[in-house]
Amino acid sequence: MRHNMIAEIRSGDMKGLSKLKVLDLSQNNIENISKIVKHCYELTELYLIGNKITELPEKFYANLNKLQQLHLSGNPITELSADIRKLSDLKVLGISFTKIQQLNRSITELEHLTRLLVENTPLVVLNQSNL
Repeated sequence: MRHNMIAEIRSGDMKGLSKLKVLDLSQNNIENISKIVKHCYELTELYLIGNKITELPEKFYANLNKLQQLHLSGNPITELSADIRKLSDLKVLGISFTKIQQLNRSITELEHLTRLLVENTPLVVLNQSNL
C-alpha cells in the first residue's frame, strides 16, 4: 500500500488482518498509527517510511511484541519512548531522516537488535553515558 496518498486508517480498515506478517505503508500521508496496529498482532515487519508520524502511541508497543523490523525513516518523529523495550524481538530499527536527537536507555534492552539505521538524523553522539 505504498505511494497511495493514504492519510488515515480507520478502526475497521485493518480488521480481519490479524495474521498479517508484513505491512508496508510507506510514502503516504499518515499521521496517526494507533488504529493501524489495533488488529495486526502477528506483524513481524512494519514499514512506515516517509509519512507524517510525530509519535508512536503507547498501544503501539504493547500490540507488536512479535515485530522484528520497524522502519520509521523520513518521519518528523522526535523521540522513541522507553516502551520501545516491549518490542523484544526487534532486529532492525530504521530512524534515518527523522528528528530524533536522543535514544532512550531502554534501547539497550533490545537483545536481538542487530541494525540501527540512523543516517541523517540529529542524533547526539552515542557513548556509554548516553546509553
